[in-house]
Amino acid sequence: MARGKIASMVYEIAKPIVEDEFGFDLVDVEYKKEGPSMVLRVIIDKAGGISVEDTYVIATRLNPLLDEKEDLFEGSYRFQVSSPGLDRPLKTESDFRRYRGSRIEVRLYSKQNDKKSFEGILENYENGLITITNDEGKSLTFDESNVSTVKRVIVF
Repeated sequence: MARGKIASMVYEIAKPIVEDEFGFDLVDVEYKKEGPSMVLRVIIDKAGGISVEDTYVIATRLNPLLDEKEDLFEGSYRFQVSSPGLDRPLKTESDFRRYRGSRIEVRLYSKQNDKKSFEGILENYENGLITITNDEGKSLTFDESNVSTVKRVIVF
């Protein structure tokens, strides 16, 4: 079975547990080769961040369900539950809601105003449109179909 299809199926298994049962956000599910082995990674988040205890609880809850679906996987794999990290891409509507008012970088597939990269404060995300205010105070809107990545800008 294709890796993307496996990740999608695991996402559907994990979503009600992560979101409904525990109230966390299911950010992503990855199933990919890392070094010599396959890794299944469930990425979760919540307001205030994810703790090691949170990842343990989710892993403990999901592990038996994944064992029941062993026919999905091509041989053995390593299972991980992790937080997305500070500089992870924003992907879901809840990501955009959570980080509204934060400084972000928007990278585009094709140029807009002769540029492919923009920074500013995330003002809104609605109907596939991302709106930021740049450092000059100008409002810019991007259609997500032309957006390759959106990340928070972390200033230390």
